[in-house]
Amino acid sequence: MKLEDLKPQNPPQILYHYTSQEGLMGIITERCIWASKIHYLNDSEEFSIALDLAGRELKKRLEAEREG
Repeated sequence: MKLEDLKPQNPPQILYHYTSQEGLMGIITERCIWASKIHYLNDSEEFSIALDLAGRELKKRLEAEREG
């Protein structure tokens, strides 16, 4: 199985992103969202939580692929 096979086929219509007013203005004017390095986040636990969630989702999809 390839990584691109694990991507959702139907991406959500709404994407939520927490940012400041300045960040929002940058997103609107540049029509772009940037990712930051983990070292620059206010709460480094955010990355741990995201990594755990991604791992669980990948495991679930791999198991479903093997069964199906």
